[in-house]
Amino acid sequence: MQVTRGRRLLGASIIGALLCTIPMVAVGSAQAMAVSPVTAKAAECRHEFTGPERAELIALSDPATLRDLHDARDRATRIRALFVENHDYRGTFAVFYKAVLDGAVPSIDNGDYADRAYVSAVSLDFFKRYLENLHGHLTGGPVTAYWQNFYDKTAECNLSPGRVLLAALNAHVIIDLPQAVATAGSSQRNFDDFMKVGDSLQASTPAMFADFKAVYGQDVSGFFG
Repeated sequence: MQVTRGRRLLGASIIGALLCTIPMVAVGSAQAMAVSPVTAKAAECRHEFTGPERAELIALSDPATLRDLHDARDRATRIRALFVENHDYRGTFAVFYKAVLDGAVPSIDNGDYADRAYVSAVSLDFFKRYLENLHGHLTGGPVTAYWQNFYDKTAECNLSPGRVLLAALNAHVIIDLPQAVATAGSSQRNFDDFMKVGDSLQASTPAMFADFKAVYGQDVSGFFG
């Protein structure tokens, strides 16, 4: 019991660290909403996708065609690959999300939750919000102010990859997560399952840290410490 509770508290502490730390980043981000258009220098960290690759990214990010969490994991894997292959800063969050889904999907399939339908619904809605904003970014459609802040920063090559990642976590954890939890009709009976999602995030972080460092050359594990 003590070990289980300790794991849950640690998982919760990761979420708590996100909730407590990221808003401090957002204070400085509020004035960055009108970042200048992508310049030639931005090509160093923002690849100009054209032709089949651009069409594939647009199709992958289309929320209207998202089927289930297995589809979500496949899309996250391919989106990560396309961005990472071109050392594009937009892949910073894709690296994070792929690692999370690689851990979350098997745990849901294995029946690790009391209410698998609930966890699936929250997780799918959560991912769909990421897709909606990526799709809007790629097609000139609607993008929330918080996600726009992230995409603006992906064109600022003077920023570290970890700093860019924080902008995406700000949007997804602070804004998208509460909305997904509310949309799923969460109640007190879902509390234990919600805490287990924190465990899943905890278990996925080593893979994310290793992938992020291999791709972007930065160790971001200290943020979760």
